[in-house]
Amino acid sequence: MNILRSFLLWVIGSLSLWSQSDDLNKTAPFQAVKWQARQPVVLVQNQWLPLVAIDGTKTEEIVQFCRTQFPFKWKKRFSEDLVPVLGAMGKAVTEEVTLSVLKEKRLKEIRSIYTRNNRQQVLSFNRKHKPDTKVVSEITLDQALSDIAEFEQIIKERSSYYRYRTTAFSSAIKTLKSSVAKWKQPIQVAELSFELAKIMALLGDRHSSVRWKGFRSSEYPAYTKRLPFAIVPYDTKVLALKKSENGWEYYKADFPFLEAINGVQISDFIDAMAYRSRLAPKEAKLKRGSTSLQRIGQLYVKNNLPLPEHFKFTFSNGNEIQTETLALTEERIGYYSQVEMENYQLVNAMRQGNHQGIYKQLGTGIDYLRFPSMIHLDEQPDLARFIQSKLDASNASSLIIDLRFNPGGVRDLIQLLSPYIVPPSESPWVANVAYLRTDEPSKRFGSMSSRYLYPKNAEEFNEEDREAIEKFSKHFTTAKGFEKTLFSIPHYMLLRNDTGKRVPKVYILVNEESFSAATVFTSAFKGLPNVQIVGVRTDGSSGNSKKIYLSASKIRVKVSTMLSFQRNGQTLDGVGTQPDIEISASKNQLLTGEDDQLKQLLEIIKAPTKR
Repeated sequence: MNILRSFLLWVIGSLSLWSQSDDLNKTAPFQAVKWQARQPVVLVQNQWLPLVAIDGTKTEEIVQFCRTQFPFKWKKRFSEDLVPVLGAMGKAVTEEVTLSVLKEKRLKEIRSIYTRNNRQQVLSFNRKHKPDTKVVSEITLDQALSDIAEFEQIIKERSSYYRYRTTAFSSAIKTLKSSVAKWKQPIQVAELSFELAKIMALLGDRHSSVRWKGFRSSEYPAYTKRLPFAIVPYDTKVLALKKSENGWEYYKADFPFLEAINGVQISDFIDAMAYRSRLAPKEAKLKRGSTSLQRIGQLYVKNNLPLPEHFKFTFSNGNEIQTETLALTEERIGYYSQVEMENYQLVNAMRQGNHQGIYKQLGTGIDYLRFPSMIHLDEQPDLARFIQSKLDASNASSLIIDLRFNPGGVRDLIQLLSPYIVPPSESPWVANVAYLRTDEPSKRFGSMSSRYLYPKNAEEFNEEDREAIEKFSKHFTTAKGFEKTLFSIPHYMLLRNDTGKRVPKVYILVNEESFSAATVFTSAFKGLPNVQIVGVRTDGSSGNSKKIYLSASKIRVKVSTMLSFQRNGQTLDGVGTQPDIEISASKNQLLTGEDDQLKQLLEIIKAPTKR
């Protein structure tokens, strides 16, 4: 927290030129601040008094400056960082200060002193009196409209995708403001949160979300309702399945595909109802949508729709159709693949310190590494040594890195494996370019450093790195333009091989459920002469999220603040990384669990001339 606070103070002080002593920066003229709307009430001389002015500057002017410059932390900036704020406003600050306050409804001047002890008391008071996030279930119409306006402001001022991705956001907000006025009063917070979540989905960023912690599924009878069969995508269709002795089989033997629900084509049904995945890459959209559709009752609740009494399902074989009316169930029916189950088991083993399952030798000269998640190496201290020991001792000509069903995590593995993947001739390799939504474009941000992203002139880079960045930047353009004045300077992730060792031929095996840091891994190495991406296009997405609570409803808004680009200029969100060799899961793999994707890849490696 000290690092973050120091950084924020530096940002504040850079808003304009000012000459206050550093000794005053971390001081305050009062011991605490409470608020009556926008009116600060300060604790000074053991009295709580409304503050009218500071050395002649009206507090309403200072508050307005804070609200403009720091719209989501203006109370914190006023109370904890008053000296830098006044300096940024061009106001002179000395150790002694005159506070104009209201006492018994009369204006009175009090002499005070800026002290560190005062500020420490302010910090302590703020920690003990954090913003109230207690659950409220109902709010008034005026409160709902105020929260919608606040939500709109958050997105416009914080979201990296607000202008980049869609033009539908503003019209959706306008429609919600109009429709909410017709809702039954008082407004139910759960229903409002669902509507805001649908609008958030228009940005296409799956690291963003809207949540209300007061939601109780038990209050919605429809929530537990599920399809009476399992579904899974195959190519562009959806198979309807049921469990068998050897895995899975078709729910209706002669009509394997689920064609429609209540007369709506399955693709249209998913697009309309599973809004969170609406702007995902098409393969991920179908998979995510199918997973959501399995829990069909939840979809109706989250869309604020009543659950129909009857469901008519249309099955097909590609030519003919058969329709059947079936009841929903509360049984936990849902498809899962053998590869996915093995991933879960591997995660559990690794949590217990057993890393043996991630490495195999698949025949002569082929190493295989399987990562079920993008693991934080600090949390698995032996993992890095295990991986390095296996690869250092190997003379394999090929390395398979399996990231299928990997939901993401952190980027540690990208850096760890870089010397084993990046050829010395390509080092340093610019792997990722990102911009952070900010009003201070020239600054460095700690949240980017945790992703191994740094500005070109950062101390983490040497001259060779900077030359690589300059060379790369001459040809790098984003697929779509954006207002760079609203973003930081570009931050780069570089990968190196400083060992000079020969690297193997690398195959990165992915599917439509390789998400977040797993897809960053994939895109980071794509384009290297010894690397091929194999499988199905990844799910993309790379966020840098911030959480904010709406004032009245206490709905939590999580918004991504980063635009993350692949080397080809495409964003990760909504695009994903296209494989060099496409291998989809076969029907046999879906039904029996046999890993045909890996088998096909091994055949390619062993007989490359047949490609």
